[in-house]
Amino acid sequence: MQKTPHSPNEGFFANNLASVIILRGLVLGFVSFWLFKFALNHDYSLAYAQTLGFLTLVFGQMFHIFDARTFSTLYRRNPFENISLLYALGLSVTLSLVMVYSNIGHLALGTDSISLKHLVMVVLIAALPTLVLSGIKEVFKIKYI
Repeated sequence: MQKTPHSPNEGFFANNLASVIILRGLVLGFVSFWLFKFALNHDYSLAYAQTLGFLTLVFGQMFHIFDARTFSTLYRRNPFENISLLYALGLSVTLSLVMVYSNIGHLALGTDSISLKHLVMVVLIAALPTLVLSGIKEVFKIKYI
C-alpha cells in the first residue's frame, strides 16, 4: 500500500525484469555448470557431478526467491517476514534432499548421495550469485541486475 499502483499498460517485463531474469539465469547456470565440471575433473561419477549441478540450481533458486520478491535488493527486506515462504522453502529443501539421499530419488532422478562437505559447498556456492549480484545492485544502484 506504500507504493503507487502500476500502470495497466505496463508489461510484465517492465522495470528491466527481462534483463534481470537473463543475467541471473546465466550466472546461476554458469555456476551450476562449473560445479558439474569440477566434479567430473576430480574423477567423481557422472551421477555425482549431475547431482552437484542439480542441487546448485535448486539451492540457487531458493536463495534467489528472497531477492526476487522486490525491485530493490535482498538487503532491504527482512527475509523472515513471510512465514509461508519460509515453510515452502523448508519443504523444498526437504524434498530436494530426499531426492538426493533416497533410493527413490536415485531411481527417479538419477541422483547420487553426496558428501556433507560437498553439500555445504553447494549451498555456499549457490548463494553467491544472489548475494554478489544483490550487493552490486545495492552499492552501485544498477537496476538491471
